Amino acid sequence: MADERARRRIAFASATVFALTVSVFRVCARPGASGDPIPARHIPISLLTEGDLDLDEFSSIVDVPAPYYLTRRGGHVYSIFPPAGGVLATPFFAVARALGADVVHDDRARLGVAAWTASILSALAVTLVFATYAGRRGFSGGLFVAAALAFGSGVWPLASQDLWQHTFGLPLLAAVLAILETRGDRERLGWMAFAGALAGLAVAVRPTNSILAGILALHVLGRAGWRAFAAFGFAAACSVVPQLLYNLIQFGHPAGAYTREVTYLEPRRMWWSGLPGLFVSPARGLFVLSPVMLLGWLAFRRRAGAERLGLRVAMVAAIVAQASFFGSYRLWWGGWCFGPRHLLEVMPFAASLAGYGLESVRGSRAGRVLAGLALAVSIAINGLGARLGTQQWDAHPPIDHAPARLWDVRDNPVVSGFLGLDPANRYARFWAPGAYRVVPGEPPSDELRSGSWLQRGWTERWGEPRPIGTGREVELRFRFDAGDLPARIVLGLRASPRVEGPVSARFALDGAPVASLELDSGHVREVVIPVTARGPFERAYRVTAELGRWRSVDWRDTFRALADPSALDLTRDAVVLEFARIDGPSGTTALLAAHETAPKGGP
Repeated sequence: MADERARRRIAFASATVFALTVSVFRVCARPGASGDPIPARHIPISLLTEGDLDLDEFSSIVDVPAPYYLTRRGGHVYSIFPPAGGVLATPFFAVARALGADVVHDDRARLGVAAWTASILSALAVTLVFATYAGRRGFSGGLFVAAALAFGSGVWPLASQDLWQHTFGLPLLAAVLAILETRGDRERLGWMAFAGALAGLAVAVRPTNSILAGILALHVLGRAGWRAFAAFGFAAACSVVPQLLYNLIQFGHPAGAYTREVTYLEPRRMWWSGLPGLFVSPARGLFVLSPVMLLGWLAFRRRAGAERLGLRVAMVAAIVAQASFFGSYRLWWGGWCFGPRHLLEVMPFAASLAGYGLESVRGSRAGRVLAGLALAVSIAINGLGARLGTQQWDAHPPIDHAPARLWDVRDNPVVSGFLGLDPANRYARFWAPGAYRVVPGEPPSDELRSGSWLQRGWTERWGEPRPIGTGREVELRFRFDAGDLPARIVLGLRASPRVEGPVSARFALDGAPVASLELDSGHVREVVIPVTARGPFERAYRVTAELGRWRSVDWRDTFRALADPSALDLTRDAVVLEFARIDGPSGTTALLAAHETAPKGGP
């Protein structure tokens, strides 16, 4: 009877944890911030409407050339990522469609269903880890582990926000961990087969999860013997076979479109950059952004107990192997994201180890206080990432081209986001080649070779205005072939409504003064910069804007002054580049960016 009451208590608590976790994820929703989840949002629609996995019908995401997350093959457009995640999400979209959501035509409805799906799947992973740990190690420990996983790790700011590959791998691997924790005995062949099938699905969703599946399979072999290992492995293979067949049929290779990722592996990078970065980098380090996971170091103390010691060893091996692999990856930091994105799938393991570490310090009051403090700091940091994101920080300049920023303790996305400070951007200027679409038919080519020098204050954001008012001096560079030399460059500038009084700006072309103006709060003005051609070959023009000082009203001014007194007069969007236009000698016009300048509510 006592056992029955305990099970009911755990079941009720699990339902409560699930509901609360989903609610928090949805309150702090910020989907649609990356391109990686886009295919998984559209594959379900393609399956529901056309019964196939190509994305030809979505003109809004298919372009020439195709975005990085799509590839062309045999006259069709496919996701470069395995479609298994989109297939798993299809039931959620089918239910939403049956309830009246226009997921086929309405992008906002599609994005909303994707966000709800991500939150539900992430909360399911949290609930599985909670129920497993609470049932075997204690109720309070289960709550600690659930909080660490749900809100003290990248699950909150990333996996719960959109349909990343990690979003699907998390509940699958959490379920495997739950089975191995509770059913990992020799005679449980059916459960081992079930665990293997789930591990195989995790591999189908994201091939790199094969590292984790292999380590877990070895644990099954060591703990439960050959028969359980065979059941686990056979079921895993059955789950992976459909994905392999898809890859062979569509791409002619077992790895499918993932073959190019192999070229990004640089093993030597792991030792001096990638592996340390994934754990201790100020901008991406697991132990920096989720210090609660440091408790995992204590998971093997005598006070933590000897139960499931082999599984704990397997979890540590999985974390180290995953970090070693992605530490060898050229973009080990995971692109534009919050925290160590490549370690998301092992977060159920890390959180469980942190729970064992908590048990080892329960006898010490200081240990309990430090553990609680580590959890609180982890939740605060990842909550900030979930609410604000790091797009602003990632773009000053693009982190993929300035990885030295990942190690700068003064240029940190957490501090920048909390204090409202602009990125320090003290690095060498970076040439960002851009191919901007021009007015059809003018000039003769489809694209104009151009780009922008990204210095302090410039933000490279697709389809959005670009703030240039974050530094005392900013630059924009245009590059042309001799046959397309411009006659003038026209910039449309807008002063932020938050600025008190006019903002003065002086412009220079290659160092020579060419224009000056004053921008009133909320107004848009054009700056016409004449260009004189010099030289028969490709020419780069450097436009420099020096902005006068201004004052903005913002509650974060106090924090800015504490962190950097010189930043008190700066505001993130004091002056915004609304559009840039290049007028050629024959009057042709190339649009670099065009945006509505009418106030909200206007025509």
